[in-house]
Amino acid sequence: MMTYKAVRYLTGHLHDVCGCDFSPDGALLATASYDTSVIVWDPHIGTKLLQLRSVVLCISSSIYYKKYSRSFQTYQQDVSIE
Repeated sequence: MMTYKAVRYLTGHLHDVCGCDFSPDGALLATASYDTSVIVWDPHIGTKLLQLRSVVLCISSSIYYKKYSRSFQTYQQDVSIE
């Protein structure tokens, strides 16, 4: 059985993460949390670059980066934030 070791822990959300996606070039990571925030990270060094609060309810949401773009979109029921 293969085992893995964590390379980096990203701390910043106050609750569990319910969605995440890397930008198409792998330079950014966006995470959505049950604390209703989205955080954009530099995953290579673990730096928090941007935090948006009260923007997503993870019960029925998803987050993804748009291909060929540095923007991401998150959906929550009938609400879209871009």
